[in-house]
Amino acid sequence: MTLTVPLLALNQVDAARCDWLVPGLLREKITRLAKSLPQKLRHPLGALPEFVDAFLVANEPADAMLAQAIARYARRELNLTIPLDAFRQEMLPAHLSMNFRVVDEHGRQLATGRNLAQLRAEIGKKAGEEFAELARADAPATKVTGWDSAISRK
Repeated sequence: MTLTVPLLALNQVDAARCDWLVPGLLREKITRLAKSLPQKLRHPLGALPEFVDAFLVANEPADAMLAQAIARYARRELNLTIPLDAFRQEMLPAHLSMNFRVVDEHGRQLATGRNLAQLRAEIGKKAGEEFAELARADAPATKVTGWDSAISRK
């Protein structure tokens, strides 16, 4: 799945929401994340299909990353503490991570990748420059040299 993002909107993309992908892939992603846990943490979850079903019923896409939501759910429902670094996200197949395509105002691709933070770091400076340019373009054409302090009062 690819999300095409205009450069000027790159910093407005909600990374947590993108982590939840689309409903059609969510079950597979949750299952794979649970399978990525070490055995001593995965075993208390019980049968993964039932765990995933219960998680999906109890949780809607939220402002938290998916692994964080799974860990919270396991703590709340199973009294199981799962450290976030126990999830091995690098084991997920590429199709379970959002692909970001950053484009300029003309639709030309500037960058692409699956790591939103890395994309922001790589082209964030360019986005800042474009924002500054837009701000200059919106500035008044005439130079302001003074302030009229006469204010009408009722």
